[in-house]
Amino acid sequence: MLEPLRRDHEAGLRAAAADERIWHFMVTDDPDAWLRATFAEAEAGIRVPFTAITDREAVGSTSYMSLAPEHLRLEIGSTWMHPSTWGTGANVEAKYLLLRHESSSRPTRGTSGRGPPSRRSRRASKAFTASTCSCATASAATPPGTA
Repeated sequence: MLEPLRRDHEAGLRAAAADERIWHFMVTDDPDAWLRATFAEAEAGIRVPFTAITDREAVGSTSYMSLAPEHLRLEIGSTWMHPSTWGTGANVEAKYLLLRHESSSRPTRGTSGRGPPSRRSRRASKAFTASTCSCATASAATPPGTA
């Protein structure tokens, strides 16, 4: 399950982040620095971080980042998971939940993409903002075809 990052996740994330193997490929190897930067970027509206939760425990984080609402574009990244989740599909599920949520907010056009946008597309494009993403809580789901 993913929840928007909150201050009450901090202790659980610190505990999950204690394993140094997590930070081998991250920009920083300091979990405290990562947490400070993540909260600062979230408060500045330049990143929308989520806490990954398994069995009611924080096990990692992933984010919408490089937000460009004027182009209806964002990236998914800054993801880390506790080694206990490695090989379990938790990272795949986190990405699936973010993609599913993001695509439900994205405007769509007809198959050719050359005609005028649909009414739903116009509404969605006006409504897309970083805050739209941060207000939604993604819930656990099984990706199609994996049940």
